[in-house]
Amino acid sequence: MSIVPSSRVFRLSLLMLLLAVLGTLWRSRTESAPDVSDQSVADSRSSQQSQWESIIATEFAGDDACEVCHSEESAAHQRSGHSQTAFRMEDSELARQLDGTHYTDPEDGRTVSFRLSSRGFFAEVHHAGRTVRNRVDWLLGSSAHAQTAVSIFPETNAGLEHCWTWLAHRNELGRTPGQPDFAGNSDPIDTCDGRQMTGDDVVHCFSCHMTFGPAPGQPLAKVRWHPNINCERCHGPRRQHVLAAHRGQADAVQPMVNLKDPQVEMALCAQCHRGTQEVDDSIAESDRVRFQPYRLEQSRCFQNNPAALTCSTCHDSHDATSHDVTRYRNACLKCHSREEQVHCAEIESSQFASSNCVKCHMPKQQWSGGIEFVDHWIRVVHEVQGDQ
Repeated sequence: MSIVPSSRVFRLSLLMLLLAVLGTLWRSRTESAPDVSDQSVADSRSSQQSQWESIIATEFAGDDACEVCHSEESAAHQRSGHSQTAFRMEDSELARQLDGTHYTDPEDGRTVSFRLSSRGFFAEVHHAGRTVRNRVDWLLGSSAHAQTAVSIFPETNAGLEHCWTWLAHRNELGRTPGQPDFAGNSDPIDTCDGRQMTGDDVVHCFSCHMTFGPAPGQPLAKVRWHPNINCERCHGPRRQHVLAAHRGQADAVQPMVNLKDPQVEMALCAQCHRGTQEVDDSIAESDRVRFQPYRLEQSRCFQNNPAALTCSTCHDSHDATSHDVTRYRNACLKCHSREEQVHCAEIESSQFASSNCVKCHMPKQQWSGGIEFVDHWIRVVHEVQGDQ
Protein backbone atom coordinates (compact mmCIF):
# COMPACT_ATOMS: atom_id res chain seq x y z
CA MET A 1 0.00 0.00 0.00
CA SER A 2 1.03 3.58 -0.48
CA ILE A 3 2.30 5.49 2.50
CA VAL A 4 -0.64 6.99 4.37
CA PRO A 5 -0.07 10.56 5.55
CA SER A 6 -1.06 11.63 9.05
CA SER A 7 -4.04 13.96 9.40
CA ARG A 8 -1.72 16.94 9.91
CA VAL A 9 0.47 16.09 6.94
CA PHE A 10 -2.63 15.56 4.79
CA ARG A 11 -3.92 19.00 5.66
CA LEU A 12 -0.61 20.59 4.76
CA SER A 13 -0.33 18.47 1.61
CA LEU A 14 -3.80 19.61 0.55
CA LEU A 15 -2.74 23.20 1.15
CA MET A 16 0.35 22.72 -1.02
CA LEU A 17 -1.76 21.17 -3.76
CA LEU A 18 -4.24 24.04 -3.71
CA LEU A 19 -1.52 26.64 -3.82
CA ALA A 20 0.07 24.81 -6.73
CA VAL A 21 -3.27 24.86 -8.53
CA LEU A 22 -3.51 28.59 -7.98
CA GLY A 23 0.06 29.04 -9.19
CA THR A 24 1.27 30.22 -5.78
CA LEU A 25 4.58 29.09 -4.34
CA TRP A 26 4.29 27.89 -0.77
CA ARG A 27 6.57 26.20 1.71
CA SER A 28 5.15 24.31 4.70
CA ARG A 29 7.82 25.66 7.04
CA THR A 30 10.10 28.65 7.18
CA GLU A 31 13.63 27.64 8.09
CA SER A 32 15.10 30.03 10.63
CA ALA A 33 18.47 30.62 9.00
CA PRO A 34 20.90 32.98 10.77
CA ASP A 35 20.40 35.74 8.17
CA VAL A 36 16.60 35.64 8.39
CA SER A 37 15.11 38.16 10.80
CA ASP A 38 12.19 37.51 13.11
CA GLN A 39 10.26 40.09 11.10
CA SER A 40 10.89 38.11 7.90
CA VAL A 41 9.58 34.95 9.53
CA ALA A 42 6.51 36.82 10.79
CA ASP A 43 5.92 38.30 7.33
CA SER A 44 6.19 34.84 5.76
CA ARG A 45 3.66 33.37 8.17
CA SER A 46 1.33 36.30 7.60
CA SER A 47 1.58 35.69 3.86
CA GLN A 48 0.80 31.99 4.30
CA GLN A 49 -2.20 32.88 6.45
CA SER A 50 -3.48 35.32 3.83
CA GLN A 51 -3.05 32.70 1.10
CA TRP A 52 -4.93 30.10 3.14
CA GLU A 53 -7.77 32.53 3.90
CA SER A 54 -7.96 33.35 0.19
CA ILE A 55 -8.21 29.65 -0.68
CA ILE A 56 -11.00 29.17 1.84
CA ALA A 57 -12.89 32.11 0.37
CA THR A 58 -12.38 31.26 -3.30
CA GLU A 59 -12.06 27.46 -3.53
CA PHE A 60 -14.47 26.02 -0.94
CA ALA A 61 -18.14 25.83 -1.95
CA GLY A 62 -19.80 24.71 1.30
CA ASP A 63 -22.25 21.89 1.98
CA ASP A 64 -25.30 23.87 0.83
CA ALA A 65 -23.84 24.12 -2.66
CA CYS A 66 -23.26 20.35 -2.76
CA GLU A 67 -26.83 19.62 -1.64
CA VAL A 68 -28.35 21.18 -4.76
CA CYS A 69 -27.22 18.27 -6.95
CA HIS A 70 -26.41 15.63 -4.32
CA SER A 71 -29.48 15.75 -2.10
CA GLU A 72 -29.49 12.06 -1.14
CA GLU A 73 -25.83 12.07 -0.12
CA SER A 74 -26.36 15.33 1.75
CA ALA A 75 -29.31 13.93 3.70
CA ALA A 76 -27.32 10.80 4.55
CA HIS A 77 -24.38 12.91 5.70
CA GLN A 78 -26.60 14.80 8.12
CA ARG A 79 -27.36 11.48 9.82
CA SER A 80 -23.71 10.53 10.11
CA GLY A 81 -21.28 11.03 12.97
CA HIS A 82 -19.00 12.96 10.62
CA SER A 83 -21.51 15.81 10.51
CA GLN A 84 -21.82 15.90 14.32
CA THR A 85 -18.31 15.61 15.68
CA ALA A 86 -17.54 19.17 16.86
CA PHE A 87 -19.77 21.57 18.77
CA ARG A 88 -19.27 24.94 20.36
CA MET A 89 -19.67 23.92 23.99
CA GLU A 90 -22.07 26.70 24.96
CA ASP A 91 -24.36 25.73 22.06
CA SER A 92 -24.43 22.01 22.86
CA GLU A 93 -27.23 20.03 24.42
CA LEU A 94 -24.71 18.66 26.95
CA ALA A 95 -23.97 22.19 28.20
CA ARG A 96 -27.64 22.73 29.01
CA GLN A 97 -27.82 19.31 30.63
CA LEU A 98 -24.78 19.89 32.86
CA ASP A 99 -25.59 23.49 33.85
CA GLY A 100 -25.78 23.76 37.65
CA THR A 101 -24.63 20.17 38.26
CA HIS A 102 -21.35 18.66 39.43
CA TYR A 103 -19.33 15.51 38.78
CA THR A 104 -17.04 13.66 41.19
CA ASP A 105 -14.32 11.38 39.83
CA PRO A 106 -14.84 8.07 41.66
CA GLU A 107 -11.14 7.19 41.54
CA ASP A 108 -9.27 10.29 42.75
CA GLY A 109 -12.09 12.42 44.22
CA ARG A 110 -11.81 15.44 41.94
CA THR A 111 -15.07 17.40 41.83
CA VAL A 112 -16.11 19.46 38.80
CA SER A 113 -18.89 22.08 38.93
CA PHE A 114 -20.54 23.29 35.72
CA ARG A 115 -22.14 26.62 34.86
CA LEU A 116 -23.61 27.95 31.61
CA SER A 117 -23.93 31.73 31.34
CA SER A 118 -24.08 34.46 28.71
CA ARG A 119 -20.27 34.46 28.75
CA GLY A 120 -19.99 30.76 27.90
CA PHE A 121 -19.77 27.38 29.60
CA PHE A 122 -17.40 27.02 32.57
CA ALA A 123 -15.98 24.03 34.44
CA GLU A 124 -14.53 24.51 37.93
CA VAL A 125 -12.37 21.69 39.31
CA HIS A 126 -11.82 21.22 43.06
CA HIS A 127 -9.25 18.85 44.56
CA ALA A 128 -6.95 18.78 47.58
CA GLY A 129 -7.49 22.45 48.32
CA ARG A 130 -6.95 23.52 44.71
CA THR A 131 -9.54 25.16 42.46
CA VAL A 132 -9.12 25.66 38.71
CA ARG A 133 -11.77 27.35 36.57
CA ASN A 134 -11.77 27.29 32.77
CA ARG A 135 -14.12 28.28 30.01
CA VAL A 136 -14.87 25.23 27.84
CA ASP A 137 -14.76 26.09 24.14
CA TRP A 138 -15.39 22.86 22.23
CA LEU A 139 -17.10 19.51 22.64
CA LEU A 140 -15.51 16.89 20.37
CA GLY A 141 -17.08 13.58 19.38
CA SER A 142 -20.33 12.45 17.81
CA SER A 143 -21.65 10.88 21.05
CA ALA A 144 -21.68 7.40 19.46
CA HIS A 145 -19.04 6.50 22.05
CA ALA A 146 -18.03 9.66 23.91
CA GLN A 147 -17.76 13.45 23.83
CA THR A 148 -14.73 15.18 25.32
CA ALA A 149 -14.45 18.85 26.30
CA VAL A 150 -11.54 21.04 25.19
CA SER A 151 -10.49 24.57 26.11
CA ILE A 152 -8.29 26.78 23.95
CA PHE A 153 -5.99 29.38 25.53
CA PRO A 154 -5.15 31.93 22.80
CA GLU A 155 -2.87 33.96 25.06
CA THR A 156 -0.47 31.00 25.49
CA ASN A 157 -1.26 29.25 22.19
CA ALA A 158 -2.19 26.12 24.12
CA GLY A 159 -5.18 24.04 25.09
CA LEU A 160 -6.65 21.67 27.66
CA GLU A 161 -8.35 18.29 27.27
CA HIS A 162 -10.63 18.25 30.32
CA CYS A 163 -10.55 15.39 32.81
CA TRP A 164 -14.25 14.59 32.30
CA THR A 165 -15.98 13.08 29.25
CA TRP A 166 -19.57 12.20 28.40
CA LEU A 167 -19.75 8.40 27.99
CA ALA A 168 -22.67 7.45 25.77
CA HIS A 169 -22.93 3.80 26.82
CA ARG A 170 -23.30 4.84 30.47
CA ASN A 171 -25.29 8.00 29.77
CA GLU A 172 -23.17 9.86 32.29
CA LEU A 173 -19.84 11.60 32.84
CA GLY A 174 -16.66 9.64 33.46
CA ARG A 175 -12.88 10.02 33.38
CA THR A 176 -11.57 11.07 29.98
CA PRO A 177 -10.06 7.93 28.38
CA GLY A 178 -6.29 7.78 28.72
CA GLN A 179 -6.01 10.30 31.53
CA PRO A 180 -4.40 9.20 34.82
CA ASP A 181 -5.38 9.84 38.42
CA PHE A 182 -4.42 13.30 39.63
CA ALA A 183 -1.64 12.83 42.17
CA GLY A 184 -0.60 16.46 42.57
CA ASN A 185 2.81 16.17 40.93
CA SER A 186 4.18 18.45 38.23
CA ASP A 187 3.99 16.13 35.23
CA PRO A 188 2.35 18.07 32.32
CA ILE A 189 -0.32 15.44 31.76
CA ASP A 190 -1.06 15.11 35.47
CA THR A 191 -2.84 18.38 36.19
CA CYS A 192 -5.93 19.00 38.24
CA ASP A 193 -8.17 20.00 35.34
CA GLY A 194 -6.96 17.60 32.66
CA ARG A 195 -4.30 17.06 30.00
CA GLN A 196 -2.36 20.12 28.92
CA MET A 197 -2.08 20.52 25.13
CA THR A 198 0.43 22.46 23.05
CA GLY A 199 -0.75 24.41 20.04
CA ASP A 200 0.40 21.53 17.82
CA ASP A 201 -1.56 19.09 19.99
CA VAL A 202 -4.71 21.15 19.50
CA VAL A 203 -4.28 21.35 15.72
CA HIS A 204 -3.53 17.63 15.47
CA CYS A 205 -6.57 16.71 17.58
CA PHE A 206 -8.96 19.15 15.91
CA SER A 207 -7.90 18.11 12.41
CA CYS A 208 -10.08 15.01 12.78
CA HIS A 209 -13.12 17.01 13.86
CA MET A 210 -12.93 19.95 11.45
CA THR A 211 -13.20 20.42 7.69
CA PHE A 212 -10.34 22.92 7.79
CA GLY A 213 -8.36 24.85 10.36
CA PRO A 214 -5.21 26.96 10.55
CA ALA A 215 -2.55 27.88 8.02
CA PRO A 216 1.00 26.70 8.89
CA GLY A 217 2.33 28.55 11.92
CA GLN A 218 -0.95 30.36 12.53
CA PRO A 219 -1.57 31.02 16.25
CA LEU A 220 -4.72 29.56 17.77
CA ALA A 221 -6.05 33.04 18.50
CA LYS A 222 -6.48 33.65 14.76
CA VAL A 223 -7.70 30.24 13.62
CA ARG A 224 -10.93 30.06 11.65
CA TRP A 225 -12.20 26.60 12.55
CA HIS A 226 -14.83 24.99 10.33
CA PRO A 227 -16.44 22.32 12.55
CA ASN A 228 -17.36 18.78 11.51
CA ILE A 229 -16.17 16.58 8.67
CA ASN A 230 -18.10 17.98 5.74
CA CYS A 231 -18.16 17.17 2.02
CA GLU A 232 -14.98 19.01 1.08
CA ARG A 233 -12.85 17.43 3.79
CA CYS A 234 -13.00 14.16 1.85
CA HIS A 235 -13.73 15.33 -1.71
CA GLY A 236 -11.50 18.39 -1.70
CA PRO A 237 -12.48 22.03 -2.38
CA ARG A 238 -15.26 22.02 -5.00
CA ARG A 239 -16.18 25.62 -5.79
CA GLN A 240 -14.86 25.31 -9.36
CA HIS A 241 -16.90 22.13 -9.79
CA VAL A 242 -20.03 23.94 -8.54
CA LEU A 243 -19.47 26.86 -10.91
CA ALA A 244 -18.99 24.42 -13.80
CA ALA A 245 -22.18 22.58 -12.79
CA HIS A 246 -24.14 25.82 -13.02
CA ARG A 247 -22.90 26.06 -16.60
CA GLY A 248 -24.00 22.48 -17.30
CA GLN A 249 -20.37 21.30 -17.35
CA ALA A 250 -19.99 19.54 -13.98
CA ASP A 251 -17.81 16.77 -15.44
CA ALA A 252 -15.31 19.33 -16.69
CA VAL A 253 -13.90 19.69 -13.17
CA GLN A 254 -12.88 16.26 -11.91
CA PRO A 255 -12.61 15.39 -8.19
CA MET A 256 -9.31 16.28 -6.54
CA VAL A 257 -9.49 13.04 -4.54
CA ASN A 258 -10.14 9.84 -6.50
CA LEU A 259 -12.17 7.83 -4.01
CA LYS A 260 -12.75 5.10 -6.61
CA ASP A 261 -9.12 4.08 -6.02
CA PRO A 262 -9.15 1.60 -3.07
CA GLN A 263 -5.74 2.76 -1.80
CA VAL A 264 -6.84 6.38 -1.82
CA GLU A 265 -10.04 5.53 0.04
CA MET A 266 -8.20 3.59 2.74
CA ALA A 267 -5.61 6.35 3.06
CA LEU A 268 -8.32 8.95 3.48
CA CYS A 269 -10.13 7.03 6.22
CA ALA A 270 -6.83 6.21 7.94
CA GLN A 271 -6.00 9.89 8.44
CA CYS A 272 -8.30 9.90 11.47
CA HIS A 273 -9.30 6.29 12.05
CA ARG A 274 -5.64 5.20 11.68
CA GLY A 275 -4.12 2.56 9.47
CA THR A 276 -0.90 0.57 9.66
CA GLN A 277 1.24 3.62 8.90
CA GLU A 278 -0.24 5.54 11.86
CA VAL A 279 0.07 2.78 14.48
CA ASP A 280 3.50 2.11 15.99
CA ASP A 281 4.97 0.38 19.03
CA SER A 282 4.16 3.36 21.24
CA ILE A 283 0.46 2.43 21.06
CA ALA A 284 -0.52 -0.38 23.41
CA GLU A 285 -2.19 -3.44 21.91
CA SER A 286 -5.24 -2.80 24.08
CA ASP A 287 -5.67 0.62 22.42
CA ARG A 288 -5.45 -0.63 18.84
CA VAL A 289 -8.95 -2.08 18.65
CA ARG A 290 -10.35 1.41 18.04
CA PHE A 291 -8.30 1.90 14.88
CA GLN A 292 -10.56 0.28 12.29
CA PRO A 293 -8.36 0.58 9.14
CA TYR A 294 -5.37 -0.80 11.05
CA ARG A 295 -7.34 -3.79 12.31
CA LEU A 296 -8.86 -4.41 8.87
CA GLU A 297 -5.38 -4.46 7.36
CA GLN A 298 -4.45 -7.34 9.70
CA SER A 299 -7.23 -9.47 8.19
CA ARG A 300 -6.42 -12.24 5.73
CA CYS A 301 -9.47 -11.09 3.74
CA PHE A 302 -7.77 -7.73 3.19
CA GLN A 303 -4.25 -9.04 2.70
CA ASN A 304 -5.35 -11.50 0.00
CA ASN A 305 -6.93 -8.73 -2.09
CA PRO A 306 -6.67 -5.17 -0.70
CA ALA A 307 -8.56 -3.72 -3.66
CA ALA A 308 -11.61 -5.87 -2.89
CA LEU A 309 -12.03 -4.88 0.76
CA THR A 310 -12.14 -1.27 1.91
CA CYS A 311 -14.21 0.67 4.42
CA SER A 312 -16.98 1.31 1.88
CA THR A 313 -17.31 -2.41 1.12
CA CYS A 314 -19.44 -2.59 4.26
CA HIS A 315 -20.15 1.04 5.17
CA ASP A 316 -21.93 3.87 3.39
CA SER A 317 -19.32 6.58 3.88
CA HIS A 318 -21.98 9.31 3.72
CA ASP A 319 -24.43 7.82 6.21
CA ALA A 320 -24.61 6.79 9.85
CA THR A 321 -23.19 3.39 10.73
CA SER A 322 -25.75 0.72 9.85
CA HIS A 323 -26.84 -1.89 12.41
CA ASP A 324 -28.50 -4.07 9.77
CA VAL A 325 -27.12 -7.61 10.23
CA THR A 326 -28.29 -8.63 6.76
CA ARG A 327 -26.30 -5.84 5.13
CA TYR A 328 -23.04 -7.04 6.66
CA ARG A 329 -23.78 -10.71 6.07
CA ASN A 330 -24.40 -9.99 2.39
CA ALA A 331 -21.08 -8.15 2.20
CA CYS A 332 -19.33 -11.25 3.55
CA LEU A 333 -21.15 -13.52 1.10
CA LYS A 334 -19.80 -11.59 -1.87
CA CYS A 335 -16.60 -13.54 -1.31
CA HIS A 336 -17.65 -16.36 1.04
CA SER A 337 -20.46 -17.97 -0.93
CA ARG A 338 -18.83 -21.04 -2.46
CA GLU A 339 -18.24 -24.26 -0.53
CA GLU A 340 -14.45 -24.07 -0.75
CA GLN A 341 -14.56 -20.53 0.67
CA VAL A 342 -16.69 -21.32 3.68
CA HIS A 343 -15.73 -23.19 6.82
CA CYS A 344 -18.68 -22.20 8.94
CA ALA A 345 -21.33 -24.61 10.17
CA GLU A 346 -23.83 -21.76 10.37
CA ILE A 347 -23.97 -21.34 6.60
CA GLU A 348 -25.36 -24.84 6.15
CA SER A 349 -27.94 -24.53 8.89
CA SER A 350 -31.53 -23.39 8.66
CA GLN A 351 -30.63 -20.59 11.05
CA PHE A 352 -28.24 -18.89 8.61
CA ALA A 353 -30.86 -16.39 7.45
CA SER A 354 -30.60 -14.76 10.88
CA SER A 355 -26.92 -15.42 11.53
CA ASN A 356 -24.59 -12.58 12.36
CA CYS A 357 -21.14 -12.99 10.78
CA VAL A 358 -19.84 -9.89 12.59
CA LYS A 359 -20.74 -11.19 16.04
CA CYS A 360 -18.45 -14.21 15.61
CA HIS A 361 -15.71 -12.91 13.36
CA MET A 362 -15.53 -9.26 14.45
CA PRO A 363 -16.55 -9.38 18.11
CA LYS A 364 -16.78 -6.25 20.21
CA GLN A 365 -13.76 -5.49 22.38
CA GLN A 366 -13.80 -3.27 25.45
CA TRP A 367 -11.57 -0.21 25.54
CA SER A 368 -11.05 2.49 28.18
CA GLY A 369 -13.99 3.56 30.32
CA GLY A 370 -16.03 0.55 29.27
CA ILE A 371 -16.34 1.86 25.69
CA GLU A 372 -16.73 -0.98 23.20
CA PHE A 373 -15.52 -1.10 19.60
CA VAL A 374 -16.29 -3.67 16.93
CA ASP A 375 -12.91 -5.28 16.21
CA HIS A 376 -12.31 -4.88 12.47
CA TRP A 377 -9.67 -7.63 12.38
CA ILE A 378 -11.77 -10.24 10.55
CA ARG A 379 -10.74 -13.71 11.70
CA VAL A 380 -11.75 -16.91 13.42
CA VAL A 381 -11.78 -16.17 17.12
CA HIS A 382 -11.24 -19.02 19.55
CA GLU A 383 -12.44 -18.07 23.00
CA VAL A 384 -10.10 -20.44 24.82
CA GLN A 385 -7.11 -20.80 22.49
CA GLY A 386 -6.84 -17.14 21.51
CA ASP A 387 -7.14 -15.44 18.15
CA GLN A 388 -6.30 -17.07 14.85
